[in-house]
Amino acid sequence: MPTLQERAVHEAAHLVVACALGCSPHRVSIRTSRLGYGEMEYELRGLKRNSCDAKLAKAVFKIAQKRIIVASAGFLAQELFFPGAQQIHSKQDRAEIRRFTKLLAGLTVPRQRRHVAAHVLYLRLRALRLIARHHGKITKVARALLNKRELDGKQIAYLMRRQA
Repeated sequence: MPTLQERAVHEAAHLVVACALGCSPHRVSIRTSRLGYGEMEYELRGLKRNSCDAKLAKAVFKIAQKRIIVASAGFLAQELFFPGAQQIHSKQDRAEIRRFTKLLAGLTVPRQRRHVAAHVLYLRLRALRLIARHHGKITKVARALLNKRELDGKQIAYLMRRQA
């Protein structure tokens, strides 16, 4: 079972990467839940009413990419912060990556579907770059999570503004 510090880094990475991508996190917790070792709730913007099919598909494609990046950030940060430690590859993170990879494949034309796996690897590299860029923020959010075990939207906004 991963340590509390590893869980804090895992969830902090999800949170900081989501914020870097323009998402609005509502809550993050490292308390053990029915979903696993921790959880984060966030909202993505980008879909507008009365969009034509092409604009809608483009917006959904962007959202799917962001969801894959955010879902990948937890275990990638854990690997960077704690090399060799037991990784949290939560069922929820894996399921989210699979679900949105299938969505990306469904949104591409048939002759480009073979490139989806390579694109998902590229999205994981983007997650790694964001983790490296925001390493300090991840550390500070992880510390706050270790102290409080759970952060709400106001606390998250304060931390992210303070660390900007």
